[in-house]
Amino acid sequence: MLTCGDLKNLPVLQKIKYLTGDSGLANPIRWTFVPETEKLEPWIHGGELLLLSGALSQRRGFRLGQVLLDAMRLKMAGAVLLVGDSYIQKVPREAIARAIEQDFAIMAIPWNVPLVDIQEAVARAIVMSDTQLTLDNALDFLLQGRISAREYAGFVLAPFLAQEERTCRGLLETLESYFACNGNTIKAAELLFVHRNTVKYRLGQAEAILGCSLSDAGVRLKVQLALYIRSQEQDNGKKV
Repeated sequence: MLTCGDLKNLPVLQKIKYLTGDSGLANPIRWTFVPETEKLEPWIHGGELLLLSGALSQRRGFRLGQVLLDAMRLKMAGAVLLVGDSYIQKVPREAIARAIEQDFAIMAIPWNVPLVDIQEAVARAIVMSDTQLTLDNALDFLLQGRISAREYAGFVLAPFLAQEERTCRGLLETLESYFACNGNTIKAAELLFVHRNTVKYRLGQAEAILGCSLSDAGVRLKVQLALYIRSQEQDNGKKV
C-alpha cells in the first residue's frame, strides 16, 4: 500500500517537502482528490490524498486552514500543496499544529510541477503497490508496458536514492563502473581512482540495500538497465 512517506520516492515528487515532519507518513493513500470547491464532504470516503492547486487557492475568500481541518476531520491521508508566488504561499500555523496532533501529513511541492503528472504518478504507484511490484517482477512490468522506463528506473534505484546524497552518488558511480568493467573490481577501482577494497565495500553496501546478491546475473541485468535508463534520462535533462 502506498503511503504519504513513499511519495518522496516518486521521480515527479522528489522536490516534495514534509511540512509536518514525521506526522502522517504511514497513512495509506487510497486515491487522489482535486477539489473544485472548498466543500470536501460530499466527495470524500477517507484515505484520499488531497491535491490543492492554484485553481482553487486563487479564488477570493479561499480558506486554506479550514480546508485542511476538514480534510483531517474526513480522515483523508494527507495534503499536497502546490506552492509559489501565485499559488499557496503560507500554511496557517494552527493547521500545521493540528495536523501534527491528528497524524496528518501536509506536504508542499513547487507550483511548476504539473498537477496531471502528480496524479498520474500517484495513481501508478498505488496500482504498483497493490500488485506488489518487486525487483523480481519489475522488468516484466516494464516489458508489458504496465510501467514506463522512467518508473522502472525510479523503482529499482529508489533504495539508493533514499540514502544521503553523498552515499547515493558513491554507490551508483561504483555500480556503473563495476558494470562498465564487466564485473572486474580491479579495473573498476582504477576507473574510480580508489582502492579495490573500497569498491568491494561499496558493492557490499549496494547488496545490503538491495537485499540481494550482485552475483546473480538477473539482479545485475535489472540494476544495470535501471542505471542505463537513469543515464539517458539525465542526458535528456530529466531526473530519476
